[in-house]
Amino acid sequence: MRLSGFRETGDSRFIGARRIIVYRTENLSAIVACLGLHLDSGYTSGCFNGSRLMIFNIPSRKKPGLVSRHIDAPQKDALIDRPRVEIKGWVAFDQPIPESELRITVQDVEQSVVLSIEPRDDVSSAFPDLYCRGFCQLVDLGEFSPAPSTLTLKIEYPGGVDEIELSLKFIDAISNKSSYFKLNPNEHSDHAAPGMKQEQKDFWDENGYLVIPGFYSAEQVSDINAHIELLWQHRKELNCPVTVDEYIGTDRKKRSLFNQVSESIREQPYKINDLYLASAEIRDLVLNPEIAQMLSALMYAGDPMICSSLYFEKGSQQEKHFDTFFMAPLIRDRMLATWIALEDVTEENGPLFYYPGSHRIAPYRFENGRFNLNPSEKSDCYEYIDAELEKGNQMGVFPGRKRRSLYMACSAIARRCIYTRF
Repeated sequence: MRLSGFRETGDSRFIGARRIIVYRTENLSAIVACLGLHLDSGYTSGCFNGSRLMIFNIPSRKKPGLVSRHIDAPQKDALIDRPRVEIKGWVAFDQPIPESELRITVQDVEQSVVLSIEPRDDVSSAFPDLYCRGFCQLVDLGEFSPAPSTLTLKIEYPGGVDEIELSLKFIDAISNKSSYFKLNPNEHSDHAAPGMKQEQKDFWDENGYLVIPGFYSAEQVSDINAHIELLWQHRKELNCPVTVDEYIGTDRKKRSLFNQVSESIREQPYKINDLYLASAEIRDLVLNPEIAQMLSALMYAGDPMICSSLYFEKGSQQEKHFDTFFMAPLIRDRMLATWIALEDVTEENGPLFYYPGSHRIAPYRFENGRFNLNPSEKSDCYEYIDAELEKGNQMGVFPGRKRRSLYMACSAIARRCIYTRF
C-alpha cells in the first residue's frame, strides 16, 4: 500500500498476526480525513486495504493507553486446593509509566490486596515498542472473609482504570469449609486437649509454648540416640535422599547428601534434614499417638502432618526468627513445632529460646506479598518485630530442662535434639 504525498519510513513489522506499516508526515489532516480517523490520545490508527496503518511524529500523547493485559494464573477452570493462590500476569502500555503511578490490586467488595510490580523480560522482548510490566504474588485467601468465589483484578494507571474478573473454583473437599482459609473463633476451645492438664492449655494459649518434662522415657531417648549413631555408620547404604547442612553458621555452609558426607563434619555445627524420611523409628518418635492427639487439638485441625524435621548435634547459632521466614504455612496460624531434647541442655551449650506471647505478633508481610524472609527487607522486618516485642515487654526465656523433655515452640537453637514442624 502506498499513500500519495506521504513518506513511508520503511518500518514494517508484525505484532501477533497483524502487519503494521509506519508512516511519517507533517500534515495529518489529509490522511486523517482520508481514513476517517480521530486524534484522541496523541496518535491515530486505522485499517486501509487490510493493513493496519499507524502514524507517528505527531503532537505529544496526553495519557498512556493500556494496549493489552493477560492473566497467567490462576488459569480458567483450574481447581484450587489450598488457601493461597498465585495471581500472575502482565500489562502492556503504549508508553512508559512511572511504577509509582501504576497500581494493581486484587479485591472483593470489602477487602483489597496490593500486588507487587516487576519486570517481564519475556513480554518486553515480544513487544519491544510497548512498556510491559508483570505482577506475580501469592495472595492469602484468608485476607477475604468468607472465602471468595470471585475476585476483581483492578489496574489503575494515569490513563484510566481497567478491571478483570477472576473466578475461583475450589475442590469439593474444601469448598464448604471456611475454616480451611481462616481460623474460626468458634472452633477454639478453652478446654484442655486429651492428655493435657487444664493449666497446660491455659499456659499454651497465653504464652505460645509448652514444656512437658519427662514425656519420653530414658530408655526411649537412649534407643533413639543409638539409632542415630547406626544411621551414621550405615549412611552410605541409605537410598533415601536425606540431606545435611554442613558448617552451619559459617561462610563454609553447604548442603550435601547424607550418604556422601564425611563423619568429620560432626565436629562442627550441622543439621540433618528430614531424617524421618529414612527412619521409621524417628517417625514413631516425633508422631506417636499421644503427640498427634495433642497437636490436632492445639491446631484445631485434622490429623497433623510432618512438614520438616531437623536433627541437631550442636547449637545452630541462629538468631531470633519466626519459622514462617523459612516455611510459611499454607493456612495461617496452623503450624507448630515440637523440640525434643535428646540430652541435657544448659544455658552454656546452645539452648532453645522463645519470647512468651510472640505468637500473637501479626506476621510481617514482605513487599512481594509473602511471609518468607526477603533479605533485602530484613532490617525493616526486625525493626517491626523488636517494636512489637517491646510493646509486650517480652523477654526470651530459657527454662532449664533435661533430656526426655518435649517442647512445643516456633524457633530453635539447640544441642542434640530433634525439631519437627507440623
